[in-house]
Amino acid sequence: MRELRPITEAEHAEYSRLVARMIMGSAPSPEQTESRRPVMEIERTLAMFEDGAIVGTAGAFSLPLSVPGGRLRAAGVTSVSVASTHRRRGILTEMRARLLADVRRRGEPLALLYAAEAPIYGRFGYGLARHAADQIRARPGAGFRRPVAPGGVGWGDAATAAGRFDRLWEQS
Repeated sequence: MRELRPITEAEHAEYSRLVARMIMGSAPSPEQTESRRPVMEIERTLAMFEDGAIVGTAGAFSLPLSVPGGRLRAAGVTSVSVASTHRRRGILTEMRARLLADVRRRGEPLALLYAAEAPIYGRFGYGLARHAADQIRARPGAGFRRPVAPGGVGWGDAATAAGRFDRLWEQS
């Protein structure tokens, strides 16, 4: 029996393992799994369960998108995967329909996806936005938002850098 629903906190590790296995080809360490949790919107995850096991994943995160004249709310589609043992069974189609219905319900006019395998998603309405992007800024228009502390650039280990960042943060 199949069930499509958001995951619970207790299911986060299993969800993350399937995403990593299908997208990166290996299971994440417990530290990697835990590091993703603070940025996930659990209520925006979807998992396809079959006989109690997660066999498909999808999700979105709330994304403010800058456009000429202001900002739009958008959905950043993420973590789309289907277990290799369960492909070609309509799981991706069902997840996509539910995900986009949620996007529509939230009033987000756009769903954005950076796809590792772009040809898969054309049949779901996603299209190529650009082959490449360049940004050229005139020097007078480029710079930091506010003045930064004086100093230089150099190499260091993580502990040294952390101390320096803390001092810069306090000065800003």
